[in-house]
Amino acid sequence: MEHSIFEAMRSDPANWKLGLVYSCREDPRVVVLKRRGLGWCWNFGNPRVLPAIGVTVIVFFAPVIAAWQLGVRSRPLLASALALGLVAVMLGAHRAARDPGV
Repeated sequence: MEHSIFEAMRSDPANWKLGLVYSCREDPRVVVLKRRGLGWCWNFGNPRVLPAIGVTVIVFFAPVIAAWQLGVRSRPLLASALALGLVAVMLGAHRAARDPGV
């Protein structure tokens, strides 16, 4: 599908429940750009969304868990590990919102 078709699905008000929750079965993307403002939104019409949410939680917390297992107890270092997880999630969301094959 072309990018314009994906944009038309995302822009269609019928695909937004209460104006906040995106749900479109025809859209193969798990993550889409938000309708307004910055950020991303899950496509709850896609059956792969629940596993994707689980993977996102794991990726977000994995650096902190790894640091903790390695014996790191410093709050600044654990906060840095959490920031690393956040960056990984944001990069993944950005890629997934642009590439329907993700």
